[in-house]
Amino acid sequence: TDNNMNEICLSDTYGTFDFTNFKIIIDYLIKLRIDFDRIALELYIFNTIDNSKNVKNIILYAKNNGIYKINIYNMAGTIYSNV
Repeated sequence: TDNNMNEICLSDTYGTFDFTNFKIIIDYLIKLRIDFDRIALELYIFNTIDNSKNVKNIILYAKNNGIYKINIYNMAGTIYSNV
C-alpha cells in the first residue's frame, strides 16, 4: 500500500452502484491488503425498494469488512453520516 495515500472514497453519486460490483471491488482491495481505515463510502438512496435494499447490502458488507466511514444521502441531503 501507499503510505502517502490519505483516503479513497467510493462514491455513488447517481445511486446506481450495485452490490455485486461493490463486493468485487472490496474483495480485490482485501487481496491488495488495503487499510480499510482509509476507505470511505458515499451512497445515495432513491425512493425505490431495490435501491434501498442494495444500499443496505453495501453498508452491511462494508461494515463487516472494516469500512466505517459512510455517508448516505437522498435528494434532500445527508440522512446519515459517521465521518
